[in-house]
Amino acid sequence: MKLAQPRPGYAVLSVSMPGADRRRTLAMYQFRTTYRNASPTEPGCVMTWEVSGGRLSYQVALERTPEGRLAWHCSCADAVYRGENNATHRCKHVRGLIDWMPKVT
Repeated sequence: MKLAQPRPGYAVLSVSMPGADRRRTLAMYQFRTTYRNASPTEPGCVMTWEVSGGRLSYQVALERTPEGRLAWHCSCADAVYRGENNATHRCKHVRGLIDWMPKVT
C-alpha cells in the first residue's frame, strides 16, 4: 500500500551543551522534530525543531532560499539580537543541532 503522503520521521535528539546558568554548566537539551517537508529540495521551510532543556523552549527552523542556500533560524534571544546584524552568527541551539545531524545539502 502506498501512502498519499509520506509519514514524517519525528524524532528526539538529546545533546549535552552549556546550560543557561552563569557557569555554563553542561545541561541536556532535547531537539524534537516538529515538521519535515516532504519536498526538502524546494524553497521554503525544510524542517523545524522544538528545543527544550534550558530556561525556555525555543524553535529552530531550517529554510531553503529560492537560490538553494540553507538558512538557519532560532527564536532565542541570542539568535534574534546578535544575528540581526551578523548573518553568519549561529546560536548554541543551531550549532548543537548542526554538530549532531547528518550534513544537509
